[in-house]
Amino acid sequence: MKRQVILSLRTAFLVTTLVSLIPAFLIILLTGLEHTRAQAASVRAEALRQVEAVAQIQNQTVSSVRNTLETLANLPGFLDSDYGHQEDVLASVLEKNAQLLNVTATDSNGVVTVSPGLATGTDLSQRVHVRDALQTGGFVAGEFIFALVNNQPAIPYSFALHDRSGNLIGTLSVVYPLPIYAEFFDRLELPEETIMGMTDRNGTRLFFRPQKDTNTIGSPIKAEVWEAMSSGEDVGTLLLAGSDGMRRYYAYRRMYIDPGGDPYLYIVVGFPEKVAIEPARNALLRNLLYMVVVIVAAVIVALMLGSAVFGRGFEQLAATAFAISNGNLEARTTIPKGKTEISRLAGAIDDMACALETQARERAKERERIARSLIEKETLLKEIHHRVKNNMQLILSIVHLQRSLPRTSTIFAMTWKHESVRWPVSMRCFMNLRTCRRSICGISFRN
Repeated sequence: MKRQVILSLRTAFLVTTLVSLIPAFLIILLTGLEHTRAQAASVRAEALRQVEAVAQIQNQTVSSVRNTLETLANLPGFLDSDYGHQEDVLASVLEKNAQLLNVTATDSNGVVTVSPGLATGTDLSQRVHVRDALQTGGFVAGEFIFALVNNQPAIPYSFALHDRSGNLIGTLSVVYPLPIYAEFFDRLELPEETIMGMTDRNGTRLFFRPQKDTNTIGSPIKAEVWEAMSSGEDVGTLLLAGSDGMRRYYAYRRMYIDPGGDPYLYIVVGFPEKVAIEPARNALLRNLLYMVVVIVAAVIVALMLGSAVFGRGFEQLAATAFAISNGNLEARTTIPKGKTEISRLAGAIDDMACALETQARERAKERERIARSLIEKETLLKEIHHRVKNNMQLILSIVHLQRSLPRTSTIFAMTWKHESVRWPVSMRCFMNLRTCRRSICGISFRN
């Protein structure tokens, strides 16, 4: 048989109070967790918006570069390989577009023919953008390079040159500096430790802001981040630790020159995880702290009410019941009657005490009556004993008389002759003997 656990009323009241506060505690906890998830989703959405903004700028840049190169490629000086004319045009373009590092024309072997910033005859055939433009015959984007002009990190774009007959005669390239994106990043009001970066098709870091020793330009990004971006969707979000060890919500986007081709650029914006978690966590901790204060206050109130409402009343009931059990039937709870459970219980105990007191008085009277009856019976028995003793003594006397009966008859005969003796003693004894026999017979008959 299982042992039943019985709690005191104050403990039960305290436990009930705490249990009643559990739903509120769970609501605060679940609301805080939901707020944290919502905040994380908001941070992811904000990172995606920033990525889309940078991607839009990049697309505009690429579109502008492509239109510029295509326009230059269709000029007569480029169609006819007029290097003098080309030199004037490229110098004018570079002067009017200060964001460009250099503009270069090469022949079909990738050797510089005209360039404001490079010497004629410089071999660029190993540059990816020149090689791809010669192979595809169209517009291409290159990989990360340190520009030969001033050794700045840059990304080149190249467009294939054709003569009037449509024959491939060379390339026309521009080198676009990556630090120009820093101006755009600095204009954004982003949380602290938010980063913006760009990588080429190989995962090499083209741009990173703000600058850090752990995220140097020209080095590969963290393998885990690169694998997630290169194997995922074109647009997505990640929660990973970067090269600097800080966990961030990363939003990335792949950039394409032509739909269906390979991506040439990855744009990444990362918001620190603490940006999403700390406000929600602080709100959750604050609400939990408030809840703890409420629980402590509720416990104090429960203890006070339990002592005032339940404790004193039940202690008085227990004391009264203990006094009654010790024989004090005059003990009463002195709790006013009412409709509450304690008042009803107190009334029941008082009524029980009254009933017990009445029964005790009746039992005392009955014991007194029995005691008097017992005394009477004892007195009667003593009287009977005395009388029986007397009768037995009389019987003994009669027995002795019977033994001396012949002599008594002689005395009787002698006394009968004398008239002077009217009633001799022997005759009286004889009559007494008859009376005693009748008495004895009567007693025996009645018993």
